[in-house]
Amino acid sequence: MINPAKMLKIKQYWDTFSANHPKCVSFLNSVASEPIEVGTVIEVSITKPDGSVKCTNIKVQPSDLELLDALKSMNQ
Repeated sequence: MINPAKMLKIKQYWDTFSANHPKCVSFLNSVASEPIEVGTVIEVSITKPDGSVKCTNIKVQPSDLELLDALKSMNQ
């Protein structure tokens, strides 16, 4: 069961994030408007202030689609 107080706190964090990073939110909304299919590659790259970079990716498997759908539904 989802704790309503925790969900409210997450909403507050999301609202702050959205205000601070509108381009990222626009990108996520654009991506969410199309279905993610098995075989899609999702890549994340982190660049620290010192210039070091870490990057990883996943190739979406059938079992990943439920998690991705659940994350998308949190925005609704």
